[in-house]
Amino acid sequence: MVIFEHELPTPGGLRRGPGRAIRWCAAVPLLLIAFVGAPLLVLAELEWASYLAVDKLYGAATWVPDAGELLVLGQVLGVLYTVILVLLIILRHSPRTWPKLALIATVPISLGTLVTYDDFPSENPPSAFERFVVGTPFLTGAVAIAIGLAASYAAARILTSPLALDVVNGKLDLTIRLRGKGRLRIRHDRLMLDKLRFPGGAPRQGPPKYSTRVTQLGIDLRDVHKVETGQFDSATEYAHPNGATQPLSPGPGLRVVGTHQQWLLPLDDPEAVSAAINRRIATAPAARSMWVAGAYAYMLIGIIGVAGAIVAVVTTFTQAKPSYLLGALFYAAIGFGGLAAYSKSARKIRKMQDEPAGGHHGRLDDPPPTWHATV
Repeated sequence: MVIFEHELPTPGGLRRGPGRAIRWCAAVPLLLIAFVGAPLLVLAELEWASYLAVDKLYGAATWVPDAGELLVLGQVLGVLYTVILVLLIILRHSPRTWPKLALIATVPISLGTLVTYDDFPSENPPSAFERFVVGTPFLTGAVAIAIGLAASYAAARILTSPLALDVVNGKLDLTIRLRGKGRLRIRHDRLMLDKLRFPGGAPRQGPPKYSTRVTQLGIDLRDVHKVETGQFDSATEYAHPNGATQPLSPGPGLRVVGTHQQWLLPLDDPEAVSAAINRRIATAPAARSMWVAGAYAYMLIGIIGVAGAIVAVVTTFTQAKPSYLLGALFYAAIGFGGLAAYSKSARKIRKMQDEPAGGHHGRLDDPPPTWHATV
């Protein structure tokens, strides 16, 4: 069966699903646990451990941080959550990255739990429970990290699987595992193929000036000319133009033909995946997103710089410290420089993904002999 990009396919092969509203109602509490609840657990434990340590070491009835400590804590949390918020906005369509963002929310704060107290005076010894709380706070940090990862991963799974019509009609990335090796990602604006096998090892993925090949391949949905279901008759390997090889096992599969590439994908449910791709093609945006994988170091530097500038400006007006304006200008220069470098690198990497070095071997209209399209 051949479906071209201008057709809006029927939901054949796709279940209706529970609906996006129900999925989001289940996922939002998990995301709040991952990005707010887990860090608050660490901060509460640190506050409790510090209070017990000060109470036993110095006999203080209460321990209250001074204004300077609160200012530093507020600045650190301000930069941290500004970075997380910006990354969530940028990667809002990529749920597979949310567990990594949850690590950003919990790991820096959990580093504070590595500080322990064990030098208590003999005249005021702590109880066994207090010694446990004060001496092993890192356990709370480890638990918080695990909670953040599990909650964010569960939220991503709820929103994107199983493959159903309500999921396809949204804009979140859909991940399809291939038989053997490889992974197809159906984005809202393009198809991505990664986790490929490279004979002799994968090339370095990074800024184009350091790499002549990419580990990921991409086809914009607007450039997809044909999505074809079929069968592979025998086991063989298909060579991609970036040097990767795709093992093709006998069984059902999918053939995707774009302007510069064709992909042969061994899939267990090609009808459902074909319907998902074509429905995304029918609603693909005209504008092409600039955010692509690769050179993320530039993007992180830029976001951290902008976040630091924002926090410095806020501190200038709230704490009446004009000297912070110089820091704001410094951070702003770093931030916009990093974002400019990322933008330039992202455009080059995207072109390399869409038009891999070496071109395509053979005509795009000619499938290999082992492929037979479904009539």
